[in-house]
Amino acid sequence: MSWMASRTTMRPEDIAYSLLGLLGVIMNVDYGEGALAFLRLQETVMKSSKIDESLFAWRMPKPNDEARYESAKGFDENEWGLLAASPCWFQESGDSV
Repeated sequence: MSWMASRTTMRPEDIAYSLLGLLGVIMNVDYGEGALAFLRLQETVMKSSKIDESLFAWRMPKPNDEARYESAKGFDENEWGLLAASPCWFQESGDSV
């Protein structure tokens, strides 16, 4: 996920859809769902046979980090639970083991 942290796409859901093959998961494509696609991708990865605990190695951006914090807008703080709202939240987890 940290590899995707600085990537941008034209549509918010394309961030999730572009990772499907890399993560080896299958998920329905639903254009129009926006950033919720990334939450759904993480849920799909968790349901796969091999769970990777690095999926939980993210950090919510601080309000003064406007570019990354912007990805949290539109989400209630309790909406994602253990899941990140955006790949940019994995920006600092590239060296997690």
